[in-house]
Parts: sequence; C-alpha cells; structure tokens
Amino acid sequence: MAPNAVETRLAQGYFYFYGRGDSQEALRHFTAAEALKPSDADVITAIGLIHRGQGRWEEALAAFERARTYDYRSYNLIYTLGETNLRMRRWEEAERYLDLAAQLAPEVGTAYRDLLRVRLASLGDTVAAREFIEGLSGTRPPRIRSFLDSELAYYRGDLRGALGRDQDRVPPEGSRPQIPGSGPAAVHERRALLYHLLGEETLRDAHADSLRLASQAVLDAAAANPGPVQTGVIARAHAKLGIAYALLGESISAVAEGSTAVSSLSVQTDAYAGADHLRDLVLIYTLIGATDLAIQELETALAIPSPLSRVELLLDPLFEPLRSHPTFPQLVASSNNES
Repeated sequence: MAPNAVETRLAQGYFYFYGRGDSQEALRHFTAAEALKPSDADVITAIGLIHRGQGRWEEALAAFERARTYDYRSYNLIYTLGETNLRMRRWEEAERYLDLAAQLAPEVGTAYRDLLRVRLASLGDTVAAREFIEGLSGTRPPRIRSFLDSELAYYRGDLRGALGRDQDRVPPEGSRPQIPGSGPAAVHERRALLYHLLGEETLRDAHADSLRLASQAVLDAAAANPGPVQTGVIARAHAKLGIAYALLGESISAVAEGSTAVSSLSVQTDAYAGADHLRDLVLIYTLIGATDLAIQELETALAIPSPLSRVELLLDPLFEPLRSHPTFPQLVASSNNES
C-alpha cells in the first residue's frame, strides 16, 4: 500500500489504537486519512471510536451519524449507534437503531439481545420483553428466539430455563460464535454463574475452572510473545480470571485480578472498554460478599456510560445481595438518568 493512501493511514491508526493503546497517535492517522477522503465512512467511524474511547460520547455519536450519511445500510455502523446509545441509557434512540440493525441482519443475535435489554431497562419489567419476543417475525432463525427466551428466563428468575435446552454442550475452542456470548470462555462464564445461583457447586466449580484456564492461557500467551497486542485483551483476561477466582472461593486472587483489569485499562484510559472491567469488578465484589465495595464501584459505573443499568439493579439475580444495602434505592433512582 502507498504510504499516504487512505487504507495505509487507516491500518496504521488501528495498529496504534488496538496494538499500542495510543488513541492520540491513532487519531492522528485517522484524521490524515479523513483529509485524503472526507467521505470515507470507515475512516469517520474510526474517528468516532476514538472519541468514544476518550469519553467524548457526544462527538462519537456525531461521527457515527456523519459516517452513516456515506454508508446508510452498514449493519456494524448502525449497531454501533444503537449500542452506544444503550450505554448512554438513551432508550428511545437505542431502540431505533437496534431495531434497524436487526432488520438489516436478522440472522445476527446481538441486536436482538440489546433490544431485549432496552425493553427491560426502559420499562423495568419482563412483560414488554415477552411481547417483543412473541412479536418477532416467523422468518427469524429459531436459534434467535431460543436465545432470547433463555435471556428473558434469566431475568424472570427461571434459572433452569436460562440454561437453555442444550445446556451440556460447550462449543470447541476456535469455533465461531453463532449468538452473543456463545464462545467457549463466555459459555463457561455464563454456566458457572448460573450454577452458582442454583447452588450446584460441582458444576459451578467445573465451569469456573475452565474459565480460569482459558483466561490464564491468554495471559500466558501474551507473556510468552511480548509485542503489539490488542490492549483490551489482557485486561479482559484479568477481569474474567477474577470472576473465575471469585466463583472458586479465592477472594484475594479474585480482587487482585479484577483490580488489575480496572487499573490496566481504566475508564480514564478507555471509557468504553474500561467500563466493562468496572462492571466485572462490581460482580467480583458481589460474588465474594464485599457488598460495600460493590456498591461503591456500582455508583461509579452508573454515573458514566456503561453496560450497567436498571436491568442489573432490578432484575439480574446476581445483584440480589446488593438490594438490601441502604443506598440501593438511590442507585436505582440514578439509573434512570442519561449519562
């Protein structure tokens, strides 16, 4: 590729963004690419991703909207608009874009999952969510409806239903996920948490240990091959390792790993990915019974755009131990606010 070609600048920008964690240098390359081709939707989207990571959420939305004028049928771009609004707790805007994304790619489960969360978050109950699932067109793949049924069962407290019909199968390593959270490590995490809630310790420990091994393997591979890596990968591995340790009853190791994830890629460094690790730290503190610390981190997460909302506060069984805390009603009230 030519040194000053749009594609070259875009590739260099993503190298610094993901490989080095240097958003400023990445933005310099993306801006140079935009100067070469102002109508390139991929370049404008990349600039929006930088703004979002820097916590400049309004500028990020503006960039995504501008990119859409040049590529108005891009599923990835429209989904990004929906998911960004979802994190900002702007339910109406999130629903509009996510619904459009689902129409553009009816075989992809991610937009449907987030639409379900919009129904749950905006109305605070499962009735509208059930109506949403029942109203899906019959042309939608059966696995999408099955996945959504499982998700809704979880928030209704039907933990057996949340396990799904095919509860004993875990996809092989390297397989491509068909629905959100269906990769091997994610499945082990979900199953471990569900069996924890069900009080089935043997199955909980088996899946938690598999999650531990998968997370540690990521860290070992990064240590054995130093060099450019996606900066979020290592932090995410620490966060998931922390959840595994919490489920296995190793509280000190759990907090150490969760805290490492938050400090190595904080919301100050990456407002988007950092919020994911903050959510995991809230979960770790909740699992080990450190309620005050969980509430403290939860308050921080609710004050910024994050994956935490009234869905977790009111409906997620994992957060039940926090609901008797004296400040919990205030957190519920604050969860109604946009970020």
